[in-house]
Amino acid sequence: MESTSAGDSGIATPEWLESWGLTEESLRAVVTGLGIEIFGALCARAEPAPVRDRLCSLSTRGFTSTMYAELCRYMESCRAGRASPRTVVPGCANGTEELSGFVRMKMAHEDCFSLEEGGSNVDQKRIIGKFVCTSCVRSYTTKATLKMHMKQHRPVSIDNLRITRPLTTTSQLRSSGWNVKAELEAPPTYFKSAVWKHFGFPVVYENEVRKINKSRTVCKHCSISVSYPGGNTTNMISHLKRHHPQHPIVTATDKKYSSLKKDCNTATNTNASHATNTNASPATNTDASNTSTMPWPTDFGQFTLAEVFTSPLHSTSQRAEAITKAIGVFICSGMHPFSTIYEPGFRNLIQILEPRYTIPSAAHFSHKVIQELHLKTKQFVKMRLEEAICVAITADRWTLRATECYITILAHYIDQEWCLRDFALQTRPLHESHTAKNIADILADAVEKWQLERPHTLLPVVTDNNRNMDIAIQEVGLKPHIKCFAHTVNTATQKGMKVPQMSRLLGRIRQVVSFFCRSSNAAAMLKSKQDLLQLPKHKFSQDVLTHWNSQYNMVERYLEQQSAVAATLMSLEIRQKEKNLINISEDNISDAKEIMKVLKPMKTITTILCDEISPPIISLILPMKWHIMSAMEVHHGDTALVRAVKEAIAGDIDKQYCDKETLQFLLLTCALDPRFKSLPHQDDPSRSQVYAFLVRETAKLNESRSTRMKPAPRKVLSTSDLPPQSVKLSTDETKTIPAETDMVDEPPVKKAALEDLFGDVFVANFDTSQSLFERVDKEIKRYRAEPCIPLSKNPLSWWRSHEHSFPLLSKVARMYLGIPAKSLPTERAFSTAVDVITAKKAALAGENVDVPIFLEKNMEV
Repeated sequence: MESTSAGDSGIATPEWLESWGLTEESLRAVVTGLGIEIFGALCARAEPAPVRDRLCSLSTRGFTSTMYAELCRYMESCRAGRASPRTVVPGCANGTEELSGFVRMKMAHEDCFSLEEGGSNVDQKRIIGKFVCTSCVRSYTTKATLKMHMKQHRPVSIDNLRITRPLTTTSQLRSSGWNVKAELEAPPTYFKSAVWKHFGFPVVYENEVRKINKSRTVCKHCSISVSYPGGNTTNMISHLKRHHPQHPIVTATDKKYSSLKKDCNTATNTNASHATNTNASPATNTDASNTSTMPWPTDFGQFTLAEVFTSPLHSTSQRAEAITKAIGVFICSGMHPFSTIYEPGFRNLIQILEPRYTIPSAAHFSHKVIQELHLKTKQFVKMRLEEAICVAITADRWTLRATECYITILAHYIDQEWCLRDFALQTRPLHESHTAKNIADILADAVEKWQLERPHTLLPVVTDNNRNMDIAIQEVGLKPHIKCFAHTVNTATQKGMKVPQMSRLLGRIRQVVSFFCRSSNAAAMLKSKQDLLQLPKHKFSQDVLTHWNSQYNMVERYLEQQSAVAATLMSLEIRQKEKNLINISEDNISDAKEIMKVLKPMKTITTILCDEISPPIISLILPMKWHIMSAMEVHHGDTALVRAVKEAIAGDIDKQYCDKETLQFLLLTCALDPRFKSLPHQDDPSRSQVYAFLVRETAKLNESRSTRMKPAPRKVLSTSDLPPQSVKLSTDETKTIPAETDMVDEPPVKKAALEDLFGDVFVANFDTSQSLFERVDKEIKRYRAEPCIPLSKNPLSWWRSHEHSFPLLSKVARMYLGIPAKSLPTERAFSTAVDVITAKKAALAGENVDVPIFLEKNMEV
C-alpha cells in the first residue's frame, strides 16, 4: 500500500486515511477503542459529536483488521514524536503489559474480551478484573459466568464476527453503533412480489441447528423485523414506504390508480386546453393546465369526491357483477355472438353508461356468466315442470346451412292460472343417420332426464308427418301421437299446387315476378306505373317451394299489380332489353283468381295456426278438418283446374286422423273446449258416445288421484297378534268375536266450531251417498247445459273462471287442452337457431347449440 511520511517519526501515513479526511481526535479515539471488535460500540459514546459522527461513518466503510494495524502504527509514531504515552496495541506484549492512565483490552474468548487494570483512575478501577460481553456490554467477574451468559444469546452474523445475542435486540445493537446484518434466507422463487428484493426470512440457531422463522421477515436495509401473517406483504410494503422511500414498490393497485390518474389528468388537460384562450402565452397555458389537473393522492390517502366517482369498479363489486350479468342476458336473449363485446360501438356504449366498468373477456362470459345463467334457468324450468299435472311434448328436425341436422324437444302444459306454457328442453345434433332408433334414443333421454311422465296420465307427442318420427314414438311407448296440423295443411295444399295445369300457371307467374326482382330498371318503371294507376306501392315476393303460403302470396300480389305489370311489360324500353318475356293470358288470370278463392280457407287456417298471441290448441284440429272438407267439395260450375286442385287437397286431408284411437282422443278434446262442445259435425249417437267416454275418463282420473291422496289404512289387530296372557275369553265369548277385531278404538270425529254451533239448524245438502261416477255424470250434464262461448274467446280463460263450478271435469280439461295443434313452435326455435349459427359463429360446435337456444326460449328477462 502506498503511503506518505508522517512528521519526524518517519512512519508512512496510509493513503486511505488521507482520503477519508479524519482528524487526529478521531484517530486517537479509534486507537483508544482497544480493538475493532468493539469499535462500533465505542462509536456511539465518542465525544465530541463531530468525532462520533466520523466514527459512525468509519464503521460502515469496511474498516478491516489490516487497516486497524496500519492506523495503530501511525498513531504510535505520532505519539512518539510528541513524547506522549505509548498506545498499547491489543495482542502485543502477550496482553499483560500495564500502562498508566488508560485501560487496555485483550481477547479472552472468541466472543468476549477482558479488561485489565492499567492505572489508578477511580472510574477505571470499577471494571478492573471483569469480563465484558460484546453483545450487551455487560461485565462479569469470571470467565465461567461470562460463558453461562453467552449461552443465552442466539447466534447472529455481524460482518465476519459471530457473536451471541437475541434476534429481537438487533435494533438495540445498531443503535449502539454495531454494523449488524442478520443472516437471512432468500424467499422462494415463486414469490413474485417486488417487495422480496428488500426482505428475507431470519435464520435462528437452536442447539447449533439452523432454523428459518417464516412468521417474520427482516428488512435488508435496516435489519428491522416485520411480521408476516398468512402470506400478506402489506406490512413489508408499509415499512418500505414509511422508512425507505428511496426504494419505491409499485403494486397492482398503484398501477391501476396511476393509470386512472393519467386518464383523468389527460381528460382534464384536454378540457382545459379547449377552455384556454388561444392567444395566451405558452407559460400561461402551462399554468392553466397544471392548475386544472385533478388532484391525486400520491400517498394513496383520502380521495376527493371526484376521485371516488372516477375510481374503477372492482370485478367483484355488486355494481360490476350486475352489469356483467346484464351483458350476459343481452347476449343470450338476442342470440348475439361473444365477439359483440369487442365491437367498438358496444364498448363505447358501456363506457358512456358506466365509465368505471371494465368489460371482461369473452372467455369469462362463455365459461362463467352464460353457464351460471344456464344453470339457474334449468333449475327454474325443472321447478315449473314439476308443478304440471300433465305435460305434452313437440319434436321436430331441422337442418342448417352447414348440413348439420338437429332435433329439438319442447314441453307444453297448463299452469295453475290456466295459461299455456312451453319450454325448450334440449337441442341435440344427429351425427348419425336419421333412423327411427336414433330419434327414439333422443326422445327417451329427454323424457327420463326431465321426468315428464306422470302416473295415470298420458304423455302426448306432436310431430310432423315423417314416417321415422312415427316409428320412433312407437318404440319409446309414448301416446297418443298427434301429427302436426300445420304440416298436414301444408302437405295437402302442396299436392293441390302440383296439379299439372296449376304448376304451369305458377311457373309463368314466377318467371314474371323473378324478372321484376332482378331488374332495377323494370322495378323503377313499375313504381312509375303504380303512381299513374294509383295502385299500392307493393313489391313482389318470390315463393319458397316448401311453403305453400308463399306461393299464395306471390299469386295474390301479382293479381293486385296485374295492370301495372302489363303496362310495364308493354313499354318499348323494356321490350328492347328483354326479348324472352312471357305474357300471361286472360284465361290464366281468370284461373288464378278462381284458385285464390279455393285456397282462401287454407290461407285463413294457416294464419290461425301461426298465431303467436293465442297459440292454437289440439281442440281446433277436427273443426278445421271439417271446414276444409266442406270447402273442397266439388261443385257443378267448377273449372277443370279448380276441380283438380280441390280433389287433390280433399283426398289428402281426408286420410289424416282416421284411426280410432286418435279420432276418439280428438273428439274428447273438442268436447272439453267450450267453443266446440256441441260437436255439430257428429250425430246424436256419436255425441252420446263421446260424452260417455268423457265420463269414464273423468271418473278414472279423479279416482286415481283420490287413491294417491288417501292416507294409509290403520293396522287391524287379531287375537293372534296379542300375547297369550292378555287373551282370557270363554268358549262362548270366543264364538261371538270375529276372527279379526280392531283392538284400537277410533277417536270420535271432532266437529268444527260452526258445525258444533249451528249443526242442528243449518244442515248441508251434500249427498254423501252418491258415488264418484254419479257425481261426474251430474257435473258433465251441467257442463253440457252451459251455452257455447264465442269462437273469439279463449277456452282456457273460460275454464279459469269455471274451475270451481266443475272441479272434477276441470282436471281432465287441464290435461287435454294443454296439447298444441302444431309442432311449429319447434320449427320457430330452429329458425331462431339459424340466427345462432351465423357467419360469425360458423365454428360453433353442434353440442354447443343447445345452450343459446335453451336460454333464448326459457330465460325470463
